[in-house]
Amino acid sequence: MRVQTFPATVQIGPNIVPEWLYLMGFDEAIDRSAAMTTERKSFLKRRLPYWLDWSKHREGLTWTGDQE
Repeated sequence: MRVQTFPATVQIGPNIVPEWLYLMGFDEAIDRSAAMTTERKSFLKRRLPYWLDWSKHREGLTWTGDQE
């Protein structure tokens, strides 16, 4: 399944990203977001791979208050 839109107000972190593991096209959806600054787009494209990789290898307790 491909991501079509990516809201400017989205927060990424351990409580949300595991649900996104099998989605594709994040970078393109982020680039299409007119409501996001260039800095926010760059940040999300840099950090989203970290959280997706983290989700694949997580073990134990998670602090769900972590959000970016």
